Amino acid sequence: PGKGIVYLTTKLLERAVAKGSKDLEREEMELMGYVVKERKGWVVKIYANGDVEKISKIETITRPKHLALD
Repeated sequence: PGKGIVYLTTKLLERAVAKGSKDLEREEMELMGYVVKERKGWVVKIYANGDVEKISKIETITRPKHLALD
């Protein structure tokens, strides 16, 4: 029973976050005329008319698999 409750809560949270993100994106587009997002490894500016401007490529940072602390 406990797992079902956690799963349901997680699903509801995911849906709420997705809806909130879409609402925020819509408001940003109305206010600014564009939104800034990640798309295929780039930070892009998407304008209300559908034009897309690449701002910068996202660099991948590799971290060591094991970190030894002294």
